[in-house]
Amino acid sequence: MSDVAISNAASGIYATQAQINTVSDNISNASTPGYSRKLQSQVDNGQGGGTQVTDVSRAVDDALSAQARNQNSLVASLTAQSTALNNIEQVSGDPTANTSLAAQFTQLKNSFTSLQASTSDSATQTAVITSAQGVVSSLNTLWKTADQSSTQAQTNLVSNVAAANALVAQVAQLNTQIVAYQSTNTDVTSLQDQRDTALKSLSGYLDVQVYNQPGGAVSIYTGGNQAILDGVQRTLTINGTGPVQITDPSGVSVTASIKSGSIGGNLAVRDQIVPTFKSQLDDVARAVTQGFDAIAAATPAVAPAVTGIYDLFTDGGTTDLNLTTTPTEVNGYAGRITVNTSFVATPSLLTNTTTTGDTTSINAAIALLNSTTTSFTTTTGLPASGSLADVSSGIITSNSGQASATAANLTNQTSIQTSLDQKVASVSGVNTDQEFTHLTQLQQSYSANAKVLQTAKSLFNTLFAAVGGTVG
Repeated sequence: MSDVAISNAASGIYATQAQINTVSDNISNASTPGYSRKLQSQVDNGQGGGTQVTDVSRAVDDALSAQARNQNSLVASLTAQSTALNNIEQVSGDPTANTSLAAQFTQLKNSFTSLQASTSDSATQTAVITSAQGVVSSLNTLWKTADQSSTQAQTNLVSNVAAANALVAQVAQLNTQIVAYQSTNTDVTSLQDQRDTALKSLSGYLDVQVYNQPGGAVSIYTGGNQAILDGVQRTLTINGTGPVQITDPSGVSVTASIKSGSIGGNLAVRDQIVPTFKSQLDDVARAVTQGFDAIAAATPAVAPAVTGIYDLFTDGGTTDLNLTTTPTEVNGYAGRITVNTSFVATPSLLTNTTTTGDTTSINAAIALLNSTTTSFTTTTGLPASGSLADVSSGIITSNSGQASATAANLTNQTSIQTSLDQKVASVSGVNTDQEFTHLTQLQQSYSANAKVLQTAKSLFNTLFAAVGGTVG
């Protein structure tokens, strides 16, 4: 038997043992999160028929992984938005229910109608105040619930930004290790798995674009093409309720363009969804307050002890809403609106006119609550005019529709996310049945090569014995 055969068998054993180690690692890590299947092949060593193994590589599809990260960002964004919308919807309830904001306006109108027929009845007078308090309570609760969602979104943003920065730092550190080890031909596939896991987690916070760089590093940009890591790590920052910014080591900051991920979703909640809902509630509160203020101005025939008797709604209980002097007072007004404390203390003031049984102001209140031409502020997204009840119902219906649409989209996008994750797993995951089959084949190859060496040893021993040599 020639030296070539022995050399080939020896190299075969070495190569096969290396592959057995790789396959064994695959099997032992089959359930390890983030582990990608490792590949290693035998190739000709270029020395007359011997064999050697290639470097260990990973079974990954970069394009598919990028799709999975993008989908992960979208689902995280929709989750944040859906949570906030659902919280508001749970408090808003069915817009047609007796407890809805629209129903509270209808009840207030009905209470005034009853008072119109029985102006001196104390129970009927009290019922009007109770109905007015129902309107106030509904506006207050809805506004404060929305405000809580905004506060929660801000809290989430602070923690999300911190978590994202930690992950970028982790990727930067892994970049350094991968570049260093790869330059010495050291296996870096485990480090690459760790980096991919960090990148997948990062995509849950913001939309990221990942680019491979020479030497084994990766760079990270936001979906809006702002660099976060490109050899230099940049830091995400958020100051108060301001925008999320990216700050480089020199202190230069740019507003980050973040469209999705939980950061993008919480920004949408804080800066778009909640402000729109609150401004619409503020405008309804303004409209009903100014409507009753107009009644007070138009019906001066009231008891001297009472000023502005139909200033039924006030800012905090005793202060008139004064948008002429301070237009910004409307901001947050739905959270502050209260029933005039004078009426709460003395409901009979509702009918305290100089003429017994006069229903002029009561009639005007009913007309206001029946009117379909009450003016609203279109920049808030409300119609130019409508009834207080219908516009209030529209606000709740719109939020409910947005909540339903977002939830349906979340369900659909989560299904796509699951499908993509399964595709990634089919490429990178470990199929233990296939690995065990491969392991068996490698063991058989190892045995065949070992048998060649054993046969060679036996032949040499026989040869040495025949010539009188010492058998080893």
